[in-house]
Amino acid sequence: ESIPLPILQAVAGGSEKEYTEMKDTLKPAKDLQGVDLALYKLYRYAATKTPATEDPRLSLRPLFLSKSGDALFQYVSEAAKLKVYDARGDGLTNQGKGGVLKGTKILLETLQKKGVIGDFTVDTSAHKELDWQQARPSLISVSVKAPVGLAAAKQLEEEKVGLPLSLVTQALQGYYKQCKIAVTPQITVSGEEEQIKLELAWAGKARQLGTMERRANDKLNAARGYKE
Repeated sequence: ESIPLPILQAVAGGSEKEYTEMKDTLKPAKDLQGVDLALYKLYRYAATKTPATEDPRLSLRPLFLSKSGDALFQYVSEAAKLKVYDARGDGLTNQGKGGVLKGTKILLETLQKKGVIGDFTVDTSAHKELDWQQARPSLISVSVKAPVGLAAAKQLEEEKVGLPLSLVTQALQGYYKQCKIAVTPQITVSGEEEQIKLELAWAGKARQLGTMERRANDKLNAARGYKE
């Protein structure tokens, strides 16, 4: 409650007092216990404070999820001491030194140590660093077993609440946001495993063009210097 409630209050005017008064009425159709029940009620409450809109661009739900991701990233970062890069200039591998892709694994390892997830895998086989450096999108896939909140997420999806719950995805999005990466996640749940496909792109069109131009100028200047 210490993470989503203050964010919800800032985004949509929710409050701890109102939530306390409402939460006994936010009952799942199926029995949930412990943290799953708490997360279910929190996200149901958040859904009532950020109703769906005909135009998705006017909805407060993406803002709530984004701000929650920022907070989850800070929660992990304090323990993991994650390094932040500008992936538009450094690439996803920081010129082969690890970069964001290494940071992704460190973030997941930290969540595992904190008991938020079980075993996990990161598949980067679809990523091509040279294409990424030319501002082309990329894709990585993450699979996590037994993530906290999985039962709540299934129930929210079954009830079509419209507010996805994936603490792992939100934490990753918070990290990628710091690294100037725009993320489009696709989440699939299979049994006790959460499979997350993350479509990655450079954040900020103007910055993309500026970086591309700078690289072209650097190559041109290097070529001129070689000839001289």
